Amino acid sequence: MSKKLFVTLAVFAILAFALSACATPEPETITIVETVVVEGEVQEVVVTVEVEKEVIVEKEVVVEVEAVDEAELERQKTVIFDIDEEAPADPNNYNPYSGAARQHHGPMQSMMEPLFIGNLATGETMPWLAESMTPNEDYTVWTLTLREGTMWSDGEVLDADDLLFTINLISENPEFTARSDFSSVDSLEKVDDRSVQFTLAEANQRFLLDNFVVTTGESFHTLPEHIWADQDPLTFTNYDPDQGWPVFSGPYTLLSTSDNEFVFERDD
Repeated sequence: MSKKLFVTLAVFAILAFALSACATPEPETITIVETVVVEGEVQEVVVTVEVEKEVIVEKEVVVEVEAVDEAELERQKTVIFDIDEEAPADPNNYNPYSGAARQHHGPMQSMMEPLFIGNLATGETMPWLAESMTPNEDYTVWTLTLREGTMWSDGEVLDADDLLFTINLISENPEFTARSDFSSVDSLEKVDDRSVQFTLAEANQRFLLDNFVVTTGESFHTLPEHIWADQDPLTFTNYDPDQGWPVFSGPYTLLSTSDNEFVFERDD
């Protein structure tokens, strides 16, 4: 068998295999040029063959979609706290450090985020608003770092300045109902936009646990400096619906209040 004939048959065999996988009927003519050496001379083998080409068919599909209940959709965006007993004396006081304010009617659960959460089942301290808090070797210097992207519900950035402001506010107002105690802090400084550093008068291995980890109740609640800076912290209720107050960092914002019902709306 000549080399020319062998190449021609091989090309047809390849095309036949390709055609066997194709089911569309419309033919298309293609030309294949193969360069070979026959008896010491370079020659071109030209093969013309009809092959079937792929045809894509578009089909319109109608899908029935169940009608959306708008009222139910809106209800899914809210959480309601009903307080039958021990209702707050002032349902419109959202100052977390005021003795007149209570937090069990929704603020603590839906708006006020802690820096760290203590898991009572495992003993683990889980970072929340904070990314980490690490000590030096002798536990006299602690550095607290916030997560990237922490925001207030009004769109402002929650940063190290808010942390410094809140810590100083607690330190300057012993009347606050704050669990945190910073009397052992010799100096407090901003490291960068997301970190602050505490230098203690003496070593304290429990500094993080005692001041920044929430378990079942009271916790350190960071306050937005841009709202609180011009307020009297002892009388400010942090409530003004027209201005969007209260402002915290949690996944819900306050929608409405009454003596015993508090409605919070999901803040996407």
